[in-house]
Amino acid sequence: MTKNVLLIEDDESIGSLIEAIFKGNGYEVSWYKSGIEAVNGFQSNYFMLCVIDYSLPDTNGIHLINHLKTIDGNLPFLFITANVEQGLKYTAFEAGTDDFIQKPFEMRELVLRSEAIIRRSSQKQSNNGIPDLPNGFSFDYKSRKLEMDDFQIKLSSKEAQLLQVLIDKFNQLVTRKEIMIQVWGNTDAYTSKCLDVYLSKIRKIVKSHTTLEIINEHGVGYRLIARS
Repeated sequence: MTKNVLLIEDDESIGSLIEAIFKGNGYEVSWYKSGIEAVNGFQSNYFMLCVIDYSLPDTNGIHLINHLKTIDGNLPFLFITANVEQGLKYTAFEAGTDDFIQKPFEMRELVLRSEAIIRRSSQKQSNNGIPDLPNGFSFDYKSRKLEMDDFQIKLSSKEAQLLQVLIDKFNQLVTRKEIMIQVWGNTDAYTSKCLDVYLSKIRKIVKSHTTLEIINEHGVGYRLIARS
């Protein structure tokens, strides 16, 4: 299958660089510089990911995400912006973006985050098709809702990403490096500490309210299992 990426970015220099880095990693890129161009191009093509800027000449990225989702509710989004308002990040996630990167950013981080989104999106966003998960357990990655019998909670974006990585490899070992790359896009010391914090939160939620448990394989990684 051809790996097609929809790029919506009106800045020529940034757009050219993003287009080049994706093509260098084996992707086909359809690059549009306005909302109307993107909508017209989107209707006649299949895309694995949409990389979308906030500031566009005829609309903004939030409005465009909302519109594109009415055409294809399964399309994942990576939101990029130079806007430093903290509230914009929350608005972007509420609109349905899968990840958010502040400009300026490292191009390698962009690719790693994009590939992590594509991997998650290519798999089912719930426990359908994973028969070993316990009855009554449900996790919807898009809405970030975790349910088990009468318990329900909405996870943060990072918590949801972390849990989905573990669910995708249920009963299998997932290394710390693999988790950090998929969720944060790097493996530096700060990210390692973030992983510890978020994993502790997820472990408590899962163990307290479900019949699942996150096992620590010391020095290697983690495994999501069903408690006997």
